[in-house]
Amino acid sequence: MNNSLNNGDTQFRLTFKSKMTFEFAGEIEDMILDALRRYTHIEVDLSKVSEIDVCGVHLLSLLERFADKGVEIIASSPAIEKAYERRQNRLIQQSRLQMPAEEAQLRA
Repeated sequence: MNNSLNNGDTQFRLTFKSKMTFEFAGEIEDMILDALRRYTHIEVDLSKVSEIDVCGVHLLSLLERFADKGVEIIASSPAIEKAYERRQNRLIQQSRLQMPAEEAQLRA
């Protein structure tokens, strides 16, 4: 895994490369928390992420919670897009399971 913290003159960029998986979750979490503590504006580059699992998605959701505090995802990858698509589909399925049966049939 090869992640990096790049501090520019006006922007701070957090770049993830390769895998965002359970195997590297501790390292990724440390980078995220360190960046959130030190900087007020962070750009996140996910364009080189080749694999992501539920741990990686969870860590990205941590970043999303802070999006209104100066975190901006500036680039994605096919692996990230696919993971978010699966996540969105699961959320839709869960919401249908929670609504009354008649209402679910109307929305299907």
